[in-house]
Amino acid sequence: SVLPESVISTTVRLEDSVRTGAATSARFDIVSGVSTAPRGVPFAGTPTRTTNGDTTFYRFSTGALGFMLVNGSGTPLFVSTTLTGAAATPASFFASRDYTGFVVSVDNRNAGTFAAETTLENGVFVPQANVNSFRVQWRQETATRTIGTGNYHVQWTGDPFGVRRGFTIDFSDPTVTAAALADSLAARTATPAATDTGLAAILGVDPATIRPARLPFTITNRSTGRVVTVVAFTRLTNTMVLGDGEDTVRLAVPAGEWIPGDRLAFIEDIDEDSVVVGTAFVVLGTDGRPLRATRKRVTFLQAVLGCNQPRESCNPTRPGTRGAGTAALTGYLALTSSTVTTFHYFVGLNRYSDYTGVVTAGVSGTGITAVTRSQLDSIRVVPNPFVAFSTFQTAIDESRVVFTHLPPRGSLRVYSVSGQLIQQLSWTTADLGSNGDLHYNLRTREGTDLA
Repeated sequence: SVLPESVISTTVRLEDSVRTGAATSARFDIVSGVSTAPRGVPFAGTPTRTTNGDTTFYRFSTGALGFMLVNGSGTPLFVSTTLTGAAATPASFFASRDYTGFVVSVDNRNAGTFAAETTLENGVFVPQANVNSFRVQWRQETATRTIGTGNYHVQWTGDPFGVRRGFTIDFSDPTVTAAALADSLAARTATPAATDTGLAAILGVDPATIRPARLPFTITNRSTGRVVTVVAFTRLTNTMVLGDGEDTVRLAVPAGEWIPGDRLAFIEDIDEDSVVVGTAFVVLGTDGRPLRATRKRVTFLQAVLGCNQPRESCNPTRPGTRGAGTAALTGYLALTSSTVTTFHYFVGLNRYSDYTGVVTAGVSGTGITAVTRSQLDSIRVVPNPFVAFSTFQTAIDESRVVFTHLPPRGSLRVYSVSGQLIQQLSWTTADLGSNGDLHYNLRTREGTDLA
């Protein structure tokens, strides 16, 4: 469908939604005038038409919200209140002269759901299989989300346990290992968890359940640009298990130190409409728009950073020692101050959402050669020099290196120092990681390990 050209101009605005009881109305006001679109502005949804003098209003009422796509000059391309995937783009837009081969896909049903987790080491993507086997990560399986959304960025100040290669368990006297653990935790670079008065009320918990704790990380919600307030809950017992299988000991852990697996809560500053106390009615300013206020809200009532196996508190035991485990997919890899853990929950649309994108033409012909040549200098191989075991592996018995910043598709040949072709790697976009990373398992064309 299209809105008639005779009542369309380039002035189109999405007015603030009005809530009355359980009903929500998202209103697009389209001011009368002359449109640059030859057939008006396409829309997806069912509007009602009202006229007031020389202004015609098309009101889209919906249980959700809507959006308007405009070009760089602010001219509306289409309006939509259909937030279910590709149907967000009205079919009539394809007949518009503004249609240049792209489709806007919006699905607000995903709002608030878990999207993805990544780990970066020195800016290089670490395979998730490696993270699942050896590293501390975001435990979305045990998280309790309330309203948290966005791209959360965990910047580590060092290893969660303060170690590089793990602890050697003294099974004859576990208190010796407990002392080493306590010293290592105390030596970490850390920031304090929040214990401010009033946090318990915001969380709705007994103040006695909140404890001071030193955290070897900070968390920022990159979608809002705001630092996350982290609260630590009191443990049921100030101990942890170290070891694997039958070779385990239980060690005392200082109450004031955070360790992987500890229960946390996140509190964030959230911008909200001001409402009349005890009602759902929004308070409007002199300009007729809702007054906005920033309030502290619980975004995750339970948040856990821990290991996937053998337990959330991990097993930071030195490889090859008793209690470290013998399977290829067990062990512990230390984090560093160059480690970043990110986790993302889809952000939904609201009446204040404002997204800007740039549509560029595809590269073809000689342009592809030019782009490829400009990228050659940025291609790297890591680790370099090669080490027997690194953060880029997914198993202890699997060697691998990573070629970074590769173009979307291509081929790469590996030669010996004598000029013999050892392997040829070909890839497409589907084979690359987030930074154009391509993993190579150091095997020849015959399937043998490189010497």
